[in-house]
Parts: sequence; structure tokens; C-alpha cells
Amino acid sequence: MASKHRTVIHDEAFARELADCVPDEETRESICEGLEWVLSRRPGIGRRIETSQVFALNYELPESPLVVFYTFTTTEVHLLSVQQSSPPDV
Repeated sequence: MASKHRTVIHDEAFARELADCVPDEETRESICEGLEWVLSRRPGIGRRIETSQVFALNYELPESPLVVFYTFTTTEVHLLSVQQSSPPDV
């Protein structure tokens, strides 16, 4: 029997910040689909921020890497915030 995946909830701040970071709607939809797929199945892949229940996940885009902040329970993942990250120095 297949396990039930967590429901992914986009908080308002996450949606606003993603629109600010990524102007193209099609790209935003693709990012959200990818995040939903992976985090609904394996939310522990991010790194925990100190002793909080908030996790951070790097999301690589060629033009500007993002860091997604989220929290999760056994049934839900809440996408809280997203910020642009500085690309690494080459």
C-alpha cells in the first residue's frame, strides 16, 4: 500500500516573496511543482535552522539560487518564506 504524501501549503508570505524573486509565472509554477513533489515525500532533506522547527532548502536556478524556508508535520508541509541567495563565487 502506498504511503500518503503530506499536503503542501503555501503561506501568503511565501507566495509574495516568490513572485518578487521570480517574475515569470511559468517558472514560479515549475518551482512550486518541484517543491511540492519532493517535500511532500521527503521533507527532512532540508537543513534544520538551529533548534527551531524551521528547515531551509537550497533551490538552484541558473539565474539566481533560492533558499526556501518551511516547516512540516506528519501530514503537512508549510512553505513559509523564500529568499534569493547569492550565487557562489567562481
